[in-house]
Amino acid sequence: MSAAENSSIAPPVSSTSTSTSAANAEAGFASGIQNSTSIEVYSGLRVQRVPAPFLRRCMALIIDLSIISVAMYGVVVLLILMGGIGIAAFSTALQGADDTTQGAAAIVGLVLLVVVILGVMALSHAYFITQEYKKGSTIGKRLMGLSVVSIDGGALTLRQAIIREMARSYLDMLFLLPGLIAFALTKKRQRVGDMMAGTMVIFSRAAAQSQTFVFVHREDYMAIRRALEPKFDDLEFQDRFLEWADRRYLRDQGELLQSEDDNWSSEIRRRHPRAEALQLNNMTLLRFFAEHYRRRGID
Repeated sequence: MSAAENSSIAPPVSSTSTSTSAANAEAGFASGIQNSTSIEVYSGLRVQRVPAPFLRRCMALIIDLSIISVAMYGVVVLLILMGGIGIAAFSTALQGADDTTQGAAAIVGLVLLVVVILGVMALSHAYFITQEYKKGSTIGKRLMGLSVVSIDGGALTLRQAIIREMARSYLDMLFLLPGLIAFALTKKRQRVGDMMAGTMVIFSRAAAQSQTFVFVHREDYMAIRRALEPKFDDLEFQDRFLEWADRRYLRDQGELLQSEDDNWSSEIRRRHPRAEALQLNNMTLLRFFAEHYRRRGID
């Protein structure tokens, strides 16, 4: 599980009544979570995520910049060595050349220098963009227990990763005050780049992982997931199933919807043939996939 989040389930947004057991469970999940923000995973269910503390974000950035600096140092040393050899050979070739030729050579050298600088900047941008897009966090963020998520509950998109990185480099770090003010005043503790990209940085503690599971216990979920190795289905099917599972298991409509268990179970077994080999009963299967689909923007 990558950069798991310290999250909890808040009461469903649109429900008018909730069963006593569901209400007690939700109250337990929500206990101890402070300064959290509620993110809608699907219509009717919200997940609370804890914004990353300022000092942890600073430490993560220092670690990331240190990694980049070490890498860039090696690149620069290599370029200097190669450039020195090239300049020496170029100078020898230009001996006795006229002013026009020497001026053209100087322009070529300046262009190459600009290309090198832009290349170094591109490598720095690529580090943050690829790490956050592919893994949801950079090395520094992972060491500090942080990850970047979309505020709509979905996975981080490439567009979001690019926007927050460009804003970090050319807005938040060049003009510190707007970013600090935004971080202090926004509930989600977003810098300007986060607000532009529709993202936030969250903090998680390993001890809080059991609070992120709603339909099944964490240990049961992990055991079944390892055995089943399920894939995520299309979003439309996931959303329809989650809406049903929310009403079936977390609200007062369980008995009314129980007759639909077989239909949903058959459809899921059709989509995931390995479930049949595990001989999971309908209740276990449905609860597991309700948790699995719910976690599509978390794991």
